Amino acid sequence: MSDIVERLEGSASLSEKIAASLTYSTSSKLERDEAIEWRASATKDREAAAEITKLRDALRDLVDALDRCKPGIDSAFSMAWVHGQRYDGPTYEKELEAARTALGEE
Repeated sequence: MSDIVERLEGSASLSEKIAASLTYSTSSKLERDEAIEWRASATKDREAAAEITKLRDALRDLVDALDRCKPGIDSAFSMAWVHGQRYDGPTYEKELEAARTALGEE
């Protein structure tokens, strides 16, 4: 860039000054465009980080709610078992463990 400024300020010919000026304008526009792209990218990164935080909080709330419900669910299954009702349907143990792992909880 200093080379361009030297040509603009120095005793270069008019055509050299015009060429240097065009180069400087192009460089400045490219730098402005890059700055605009960087700002847009940074904004998208902040928005994505906010979404991730929101999802992490929602997942943590769900895991906590399931943990609070577990004693009642276990009791209901025990009562059903006593009365001859055996549950052999789907469970969420693997998914709950995966959620805990994703949240960094063990």
